[in-house]
Amino acid sequence: MRILAAVRCDTPEDTGDGTRCWIGAMSLGATDFGSEQADAHKPSPALLRVLQRMPLHLRASFTAAQLAAVDRALDANNPTRHVINLRVTLFGLAYLVVLAGHERRDQARRALERDKHPIATPGNLAVLALLTVLGLAAGYALRVLAFGG
Repeated sequence: MRILAAVRCDTPEDTGDGTRCWIGAMSLGATDFGSEQADAHKPSPALLRVLQRMPLHLRASFTAAQLAAVDRALDANNPTRHVINLRVTLFGLAYLVVLAGHERRDQARRALERDKHPIATPGNLAVLALLTVLGLAAGYALRVLAFGG
């Protein structure tokens, strides 16, 4: 088996072994993939984030082929396939994401996500109110410009 990760441990945290560890690099060899292109494989940031959340003993148990399969599965949810994919950082403090495209989730998954991420939260309602006010102000400004005061 190839070396899967270079691991650095810092301060204690609840990881099961008393250390907080992160993945610094990953080496996946062609023999583990059964392909000559495997040496060029670089793990995605999403895979590294998933591995960082796992206890060290679980991270070390993956083979390179398993890691490659997980990386491909994570890529299947890649949001770049949306028709509209707008991501903006607001003043370096927050971000705004607008995604639109064909709905591929089934009804059960939509219901689950609706429960997990409700629309009627104070932050969401404040943003919707702000967007409504801005939309009305823009509409009024266009009307004044088009038809006069």
